[in-house]
Amino acid sequence: MHEVNAMDFVVITEHPPNLCPSANAMVRKQMTEGFPQLPNLAKSMGVEISYVGIPMVDHKIFMVLKAPNFETARRFIVESGIMQTNTIHIYPVVSFDEAMGMVGGLTPIF
Repeated sequence: MHEVNAMDFVVITEHPPNLCPSANAMVRKQMTEGFPQLPNLAKSMGVEISYVGIPMVDHKIFMVLKAPNFETARRFIVESGIMQTNTIHIYPVVSFDEAMGMVGGLTPIF
């Protein structure tokens, strides 16, 4: 299992069907020309793209990024142009072990 730390972020993008690269020629061109450039942009900003997944039956893209901080992850998404056709959610995440360590000392309420 991939170990995650406080500098890992899960990014979920979602677009409406009319802005899907499968249906929209302009967005398809943007994706086919722009997406290959993402690793260069990421590297220049100190961001590592750990994973990109596209569930082909939904209008979403899932990404896992390593970034120095939230602001850098957010800036990467903005500068990439992904936010021009997608709603973006960026979640800082921790590993399962770290999360369980955080909640292990809590008194259960149920």
